[in-house]
Amino acid sequence: MSITYRLARKYLQPGDVVYTTNGKQIVPARICQIGEEYLDTDVDVLYFEDHGTLWWLTEKVAKENMKCNTK
Repeated sequence: MSITYRLARKYLQPGDVVYTTNGKQIVPARICQIGEEYLDTDVDVLYFEDHGTLWWLTEKVAKENMKCNTK
């Protein structure tokens, strides 16, 4: 499920951490700015449409997804 700008603004703010991957590693990404279609982080730009595929709100869900993709 994609997150929307409205939900991102409601639940996230600059300084919060979300999780993405770099190959097989989970990488914490600190939010610098919330755009209309993306989160600008200290790691990369994370697009809302990629939520749940390339980045996650919690480390727990990121780890679960990594396990599913390595089977």
